[in-house]
Amino acid sequence: MAAERTHAPESFFALVLALKCYQEMARLPGPGEVPEVVVDHVRRCLELGPGVEPDHGAGRTAAWHRRQIRVRQGAVYDQRRARAVAAAAIEEAARIKTDPPDLINIALERLIEASRELPGFTTLGEMAARIRAEVNAHPGHPVRVRPDAAHPQLPRPHLLPRLRARALPPAPAASTARRAATPSTGG
Repeated sequence: MAAERTHAPESFFALVLALKCYQEMARLPGPGEVPEVVVDHVRRCLELGPGVEPDHGAGRTAAWHRRQIRVRQGAVYDQRRARAVAAAAIEEAARIKTDPPDLINIALERLIEASRELPGFTTLGEMAARIRAEVNAHPGHPVRVRPDAAHPQLPRPHLLPRLRARALPPAPAASTARRAATPSTGG
């Protein structure tokens, strides 16, 4: 397919390289973003000579390649909508999770479910930090105490409901009094 849609080996190489990166990262790579080891691997797989470098050619050709890849992968390029989907996912998750990588992973899952091309990871990281701070600053957000060296016995906040559900009811006072009244036999 790619060979039929391109006229030069450099263009063919650039299209296949971009497609493979998209399949792996769910977004198109930026200029110079693809590691040389990946470029060399794809070059060998395509059986191209060492002098062939990936080059989309004119800007219109690069845009056409991007459109072809998105159509083939069933993805929608709408960064504004993708950011909105990511923000909603992060805001919902930030109510129960505090770790930025967890928030970013949830946003990535939602974006992939929605067949959206992923924004850059820096964008998602900044969104996660900003939204988490906003959610934590909200007056209705519970204050969470994190265990530390001074208080290692404190349970993690997200485990409290489970711990309360498992807690046994306190023993009746009579059984405690009975044990104290029973003489022990020494041995």
